[in-house]
Amino acid sequence: MATIPQTSAEAEVLIARLAAARATLSDEAIILRDRLSIQRRVKKSIFLKPLVWLGGCTAAGLLVSLILPRHTKTEKPKAKKKRSIAGFLIASAFSLVRPFLQKHAMAFITNRLLALSAPTQSARLHDRNVIEV
Repeated sequence: MATIPQTSAEAEVLIARLAAARATLSDEAIILRDRLSIQRRVKKSIFLKPLVWLGGCTAAGLLVSLILPRHTKTEKPKAKKKRSIAGFLIASAFSLVRPFLQKHAMAFITNRLLALSAPTQSARLHDRNVIEV
């Protein structure tokens, strides 16, 4: 067992040595924590040397693109299909009728939703929104 010092001078010397040892230990703990924290070290390195990291990433990307095989398919360009007159007429007719159909569909949906949500409001708005066919 440790002996208890008899004089206060010895106690003060021991207390001073203990304080110095604690300070040294805390400094070493900080250094050890910094060495073991990989995430902090990488982040610090990226902020200190961004051009080195950018160059390294670019080189790694080029290296991977050279190493990995490319899967290229060589296909002949397809000839453009000629449209028939019937297809052209159907497409043109649909383009002309489309706004009319959209307007009627929106009016139908609006009337239907108004009838479901509030029967008193639908009676008032019915006269304005109904489209007679």
